[in-house]
Parts: sequence; structure tokens; C-alpha cells
Amino acid sequence: MFRPLFARVGPTLRWVRHQSTEACQSTIQPKAGTSTTLRHLHFTDTVSYETGLGVQEKFVAANLDFKNIRSRALRQIEAVKSGKMDTDEGPAQVSQYEENLVAKMLKDIKPGPLVLTFQFNPVYTGGKREKDSHSEQELEIYNFKGAHYVQSSRGGQVTYHGPGQVVAYSIIDLNDFKKLDAKEEQNELTSDNDIPQMLKKDRRALPPRCFVNGLEQSIINTLSSGHKISRSMSAASRTPYGIDSFRTENTGVWVAADAKIASIGVHVRRGVTSHGVAINVNTDLDYPNKFVMCGIDNAKTTSMKEIWEKENQSREVSIRDVSYSYACEFAKVFGFKQVEHYDVIAENFIKGVDGAYSHGIKEIL
Repeated sequence: MFRPLFARVGPTLRWVRHQSTEACQSTIQPKAGTSTTLRHLHFTDTVSYETGLGVQEKFVAANLDFKNIRSRALRQIEAVKSGKMDTDEGPAQVSQYEENLVAKMLKDIKPGPLVLTFQFNPVYTGGKREKDSHSEQELEIYNFKGAHYVQSSRGGQVTYHGPGQVVAYSIIDLNDFKKLDAKEEQNELTSDNDIPQMLKKDRRALPPRCFVNGLEQSIINTLSSGHKISRSMSAASRTPYGIDSFRTENTGVWVAADAKIASIGVHVRRGVTSHGVAINVNTDLDYPNKFVMCGIDNAKTTSMKEIWEKENQSREVSIRDVSYSYACEFAKVFGFKQVEHYDVIAENFIKGVDGAYSHGIKEIL
């Protein structure tokens, strides 16, 4: 394993799990008024990392635009109710009917929760800790076997993406989710048709550390219970992946103290999440194991294929199957009731032409 010459000498500085993360291991549930359906878009062709970022940014921007619209609507209504807005006929007024109408309009245009899954061409990406810390000449070291380096806005340090790996970007608003305590879990939550909730301020957002914890659990469940996704297969005929994995003091998911199978790096803007996870399915491990990944010395990257080979299991699994399984496990962890899967052709999606989406599968959880 090679550490670049410009890397820090001495003990590696890295993000270590905070003890309070353990408190996040409780039920997560969408708040009232939030869609209980998760939409999953799986991009079927291998694309560049830059293309994936562009697709992600379109959906993130839509979420941020909606939050701006909602904030303006709330300010207007509050101004009217407080008597701070006047008309020629006196103080402005707003009826309950008008409030409900605005709330319904907001609910109708609110972007839904989304998971995007990709398979990228070989690339090394740097997290925020790497930004502006190295020269272009220093970064040329990552031009390995046709790969290159791209700086990103996610958390963490350098990691690898490439063929044989599922990259899943989760785009949700953390303000739409909460942890449930024991008392709340016993009570039935309000229906997602509770329109007035759209105009209520609730500052109890799901903490980012709990979001990361949820991502890790989604990966752990996928490796253990994931399976081939098909309309024609009965539940009894589905063979789970059966890979045991766990958390450590370092973020991500591990199969041994020195063997990491999945990485995590996220970004949060005004509560809207982006980036996400990378699960190694049948990745060419020469790429990640050539360098120190995520700033963690004395650790290597492994894959589902490598684990099965060591166990003398001859198994084949597709990127699509693992992507679909991950979306389902993510949905279960975050309290959704169903998942709508769609296969997407990236080129058609980017151009906005017909035929970008193919009919997918709806799964009731």
C-alpha cells in the first residue's frame, strides 16, 4: 500500500466516531407530512464521476429551491398574522382555508426522498479535508491505471470509485425525519396527508451523525440480507448475500478489523443531504489498495466477491441487484413504507429526452 509523498508524517489524523453516535441507534421515522415512498433511480450504464455529480446536483438544487419557496411563504403568512402587512382596506388577513391551500400547494411541489445509484469509471475523489491542500503535480500520483483525481464537497478524505462498485447518493431533508423514543414508537404517527404540517416549524431535525449511522446500518443489512431483485422470484427462492459486517471507531462498514468493504462520505446543505456510500461488489481492488484510503493506515479494501472466494463460494451478483437491495434496506432503516425502483439511461436523462426511465419495480416494505 502506497502513501503519497505529500501525506502527513506521523499519526494519521482522521474522523473518529463520537460516543454520542451510539445514541443514534434507535428508530428513524419520517415526520408527518413527509412522503413515505422512497424513489430509487438506478443508472444502468457506467458513467464518469463528474456526470454523477451533475445529476445529483440537479436534485439537490430542486430541494434547496423548494426550501426557499417554503420559507418565503412562511414569512408572508407570519407577517399577515402578526399585523405587519397592510392593505388599502386595513390589516391583511389570511383564513384557515387559505393557509391550507398554500400548504397543499407546497406539499404538491415538494421534492420526494430519493436514492441515486451509479457505477463510475475509475476515479479517486478527495473530501473537504483534501481541498486546496495539494498541488496539481502532487495529485498526478492518482493517475493510476487510467484513473484521475477529482475534488468533491463531501466529508472525509481520499477514496476510490470505479467499476464493480455501487455508489449510492441519498437526497433527503433531515428536517423531515426524527428519532423516535420508546413512547413515540408506541403511538401511531400522523398520516402523510396531514397538509397543515407543511406550514409548521419543527426544528427537531435528524442529526447528521444519526443519518450516517443509518447509512451504515443500511449497508450492514444489505450485505447480510440483500438478494437478487426480480418480479418473478418468490421470497423463498431468494438467497441472501450472507456477509457479516460491522461498525468500528472509523466511519464506514468493515468485515474485519483491517478490512473495509464500504465507505461513507456525506454533505449537508440546509438539512439537504448529498453524496453517500460506496459498496465494493466485484471491484478491482488494485485501485483502492494502491494508496491509503480515507486516511486509515494498516487497513485494506475488500469486496463481496473477494469474501465469497475466500469462503469457496461461487456466486455472481450484479451491480443492479446490490443497488436495488441497498435502496430497500435504506428505506427500511429510515421508515419508508415502499420503494419505487426505476432503471435510468444516463445520457437520455441528461439530455432530457423521452425514454430515460424504464419501468421499474415497486416494493411494499
